[in-house]
Amino acid sequence: HGAGSPHPSLVGGLAGQMKWVTAALAVAVGVAAQWQPAGAVGALRVGGGRLRAAMGEQSETSPPAGAAGWGKMYAAAVQAVFEDKPMVYAGFNQSLVAGPLHNLENQVLHFVTRSHEQELLNAAGPVGGAKEVDELVVKRLTPQIQEASNASQQELSDLQGAFSKCGGPGAHGGPGDLGVLDRARGVKVKDHALCRQGEADVAKVQEQCETTLQSLKFAMTTSCDAIKMVARDPSEGAAHCAATPGMARGDWLKSNRDWFIKEFDEHQKLTQHCESATNASKAQEPLCAGKATALSNKREECNAKQANLEDAFCAYKTGWQHGCESYTSCYTTALAKYEERRPIIQRDEESRKVQYGVLKRISCLTDVATKGGSEAEIDACRKITNDTKHLDLKYFDPHSQEACAAVGPTPCGDDFLGEVYGGLPKNALPKECMPCPGDLQHLLGQPQHRQVLKLEPAPIQHGSHVHRR
Repeated sequence: HGAGSPHPSLVGGLAGQMKWVTAALAVAVGVAAQWQPAGAVGALRVGGGRLRAAMGEQSETSPPAGAAGWGKMYAAAVQAVFEDKPMVYAGFNQSLVAGPLHNLENQVLHFVTRSHEQELLNAAGPVGGAKEVDELVVKRLTPQIQEASNASQQELSDLQGAFSKCGGPGAHGGPGDLGVLDRARGVKVKDHALCRQGEADVAKVQEQCETTLQSLKFAMTTSCDAIKMVARDPSEGAAHCAATPGMARGDWLKSNRDWFIKEFDEHQKLTQHCESATNASKAQEPLCAGKATALSNKREECNAKQANLEDAFCAYKTGWQHGCESYTSCYTTALAKYEERRPIIQRDEESRKVQYGVLKRISCLTDVATKGGSEAEIDACRKITNDTKHLDLKYFDPHSQEACAAVGPTPCGDDFLGEVYGGLPKNALPKECMPCPGDLQHLLGQPQHRQVLKLEPAPIQHGSHVHRR
């Protein structure tokens, strides 16, 4: 950045802090690279000016010369990292700030190695600022790697949970749970079947009543017609009153008396039979009328239950369609998110393992710088390998998408008519079936009643009148 131009404020997180640590070390290493025993004061003056610029100081006074002054500058730069202060660079190479974490490791290694070569570690003792870098690595950066790993594991759990939330095709019943809707239609089927059985019982009683009434009416007609058959003009019987030649009067009277008595008795008998049959027929009619009314009422009750039944099947069909569509959408969304995020999470996992190894080597190098160490110790730090199993993530493979099961019989298909209405009593058949809204016939503008059942319920007959529902 140009002189006086502030670096954008650090957003936070591991990547941002790495930039600041790299920048701080780059300033210090830049000083160390210019340091020579004969010109230490001048080199430190240059480095001190840069550090003061980084800290926003106004004074251009050089820090104390020598290794101690260099350590203070180093510590000041680290302090700037801790406090997340914006830094200003006067002619400094910005690529050092934007470099990866390996830049930081290289800067530390460069610093420790040059310090060792210049006998800073041995001659001047512990180098100020190295301890602060070590604390930054141990207390802030390394824990943040674990936190980032935990966050990735949580994201994987959330991604897996997204599939679990989808449930199955039957888990999204729209207006109601699909299981509840299925049980509801089962109840409606049973309720309707029981009602139709009751209707059949009432119809049987009504039919028996009508049979009796028809028999009584037939008896009445026969009895009353018999009177008509024997009825004749009284004058036609005058021939029976004629006396035979030589008949005594007493015999003639007795003969006529017997004939009239016989005719009268027969007339009385036929009349009584007609009247009796008529009275019996008339007495039966109100009984049958009441049973016909009872049957009609029962049929209306069962018709209402049938409408509820068909509505329940339509509600299940709607719920099934909603459930299938919702599940498919949910699963597709979850799978797309999973396929998008998994490779990114895997790359981040590998990156964290690399970062963890780098931080461990940096910690080792700063420890050498703090205590003062040998070239062998520096080389050992460079060769450190670390166990990163604690950064391993547990992945999962999404289960396959479930297929939506068949919706089953719907009003008024052949399978529905056979399965739901096929076992009903022959004298208590359902009324014509009403299809669900949105069926093909509705879309084509066909009448609401898609199909009329071929088996019509028996009409209710009373006397000479036939009633149809």
